[in-house]
Amino acid sequence: MDERQIKLVKRRIYVHPRVQYQGLPDVPMDMLLAKMPGVVPFPGREYSSLMFILDWDHRLPSRRLFGRMLAFYSPKAEQRALREYRIRFEEIRENDKFPEFDVQDFDDILADESYIYLFLPTGFFRKVQLISPWRHTVTERDRQIVSSCVEDSEEYAVLQEQYGLKCGPLRIIGWVPPCMSGQDRWTVDVRYVTYCEGSSVWGRTFLADPLGRQVLGVTDFNMRV
Repeated sequence: MDERQIKLVKRRIYVHPRVQYQGLPDVPMDMLLAKMPGVVPFPGREYSSLMFILDWDHRLPSRRLFGRMLAFYSPKAEQRALREYRIRFEEIRENDKFPEFDVQDFDDILADESYIYLFLPTGFFRKVQLISPWRHTVTERDRQIVSSCVEDSEEYAVLQEQYGLKCGPLRIIGWVPPCMSGQDRWTVDVRYVTYCEGSSVWGRTFLADPLGRQVLGVTDFNMRV
C-alpha cells in the first residue's frame, strides 16, 4: 500500500477491543499497512473513503488477525457503515465482561467493496480476499468477452487438444481485484477443469480482462467443491 492510500486509510482505523487488550499487532500500524497490497476501485468507480478494522479471531491468545478493509464510493455509504460500526462496538463493550465469554466481531458491515486481510499476530501478512457478495456477479456481456478471450488463447488450445470438454465448459467464477491477482487491473476468474475426483477438482485459472479483451495470467488450481 502506497503512502497516499495509507494516509487515506489512517483517517478511519479501528481495533477490536480484544485485539487491543493483547497489545496486538506486534508492529506499528504504519508498518502493518505498508505490508498490505493496496486496493484499486472497481472499473468506472472511485473511492471517496476507506475504513480499516483490525478484527479479532475469537481466540485468546489470538492465532491470527483479520484486517477488514471497507471501501466506499460515496459519503452516504461511509456514514451508514460508521453507524453500524458504532452500534456493534457498543454491543461488544457491553458484553465484554469476562475473557472466557465470546463477543461479536465486525463482520458484515456493509461497504461498496469489502476485503479481508489475514495476518499473524506478529504482523506478518498472509493473504487478502475480496469478500463483497457481488464479486460473483459478472454481466452477460462481460461473460461473453472473457469467454472469447480465453477460447482464443494458446493455452486454451493446448488444453482443448489434451482434455477436450470432458469435465464441462468454462466456468466463470467472478471478479478478481489487483490486490489478489498482482495484475494492474481488475480481471475475471475463468476456469477450465481438467480432472475431477469426488469433491476434488483440478484445472487452470485464466485471469481475463474484459476491458482490454485479453488474458493477463494463467495458473493451476486445485479445490474441493
